[in-house]
Amino acid sequence: MSTIYKRPGSPYWWIRWAENGETRRESLKTEDEDEAGILKGEKDKARLFGASGMSSPYLKLDTFLKEYLSHRKKTCRDPKTYEKDKSIIEPFSKAHEGRSLSSIDFKTMESHLTSVAQETSPGNANVHYRHLKTAFNKAVSWRYLPISPFVGLKQFAGTQKTPRFLMGKEVKAFLSSCQEDSYPDAYLMAIIFLYEGPRESEVAILESRHFNLKMGWVSFYGKGHKERQVPLMKEVVEHLAQTDVLKRDGLIFKRGGKAHTRFSVYNIMKRCLVRAGLRDVTVHDLRKTFITHALMSGMEITAVKDSAGHQSIQTTMGYKGLVLEHLKREARKFQFR
Repeated sequence: MSTIYKRPGSPYWWIRWAENGETRRESLKTEDEDEAGILKGEKDKARLFGASGMSSPYLKLDTFLKEYLSHRKKTCRDPKTYEKDKSIIEPFSKAHEGRSLSSIDFKTMESHLTSVAQETSPGNANVHYRHLKTAFNKAVSWRYLPISPFVGLKQFAGTQKTPRFLMGKEVKAFLSSCQEDSYPDAYLMAIIFLYEGPRESEVAILESRHFNLKMGWVSFYGKGHKERQVPLMKEVVEHLAQTDVLKRDGLIFKRGGKAHTRFSVYNIMKRCLVRAGLRDVTVHDLRKTFITHALMSGMEITAVKDSAGHQSIQTTMGYKGLVLEHLKREARKFQFR
């Protein structure tokens, strides 16, 4: 791997690297540091892997993982996600020090994850699974590997938490907490989650033009920036009528004049949930609350699927089990009086 540096007397960024016992240098012919970093990476790959761009058997695992972590540090919006990547990937790299990237196969990953599950818990092993799988998928997309060692490897079963959704009193406590929050639009954000069922990322980019009060629709832009129109519930319409939110230009929700990210949306809602005494509830559980109550209210399952933006009806069907479990719990309260 080369080192990037500024050469005295030159306006351009340069790289230097060792080759056959000699130090070689080359100008990247750009004054832009970001562009220089990209060019450096391309030249390093060309030297390591040749014109095909496919990994040779000699590409070290730690070389790839260092590059991957560098990439994640630049691209992760949430620093906590990067720190989690680092805490999982660096020990994995050390445990397999000296090995080539291409030598990491299905059995290696299976053995590693089994060891993590035995030493900690299956749930923690699944966290390692997801972070490492993302890294090796990137190795494939960068053409370092022809196939991921995770192909055919599944997560540990039976470790998922029981899905959570809010009931009436919890909804009231949560909304009351939102009204007390320092963020002025926390209540509006909350009722949009509860009555329309969007994802955090969809709320972050919601604009005034996405609301059509005349037609009674709101448009959300989800995965792949696909648009879906969802009927506006009366609770949302009534609140909008009491505010000047739809007179705002562009984004509905802003922080200091700038756009929210899904992480800042999460932080606002999580803060309100904790204040309401609902520490075990995640922000995604607000979406589950909408879907579950829609089904319990008798909405046709295909309508719920379209409102939630599920690609497959099977995803929505999964919530049927949640509804049945709730009904079973409630049935236990039955008694003659």
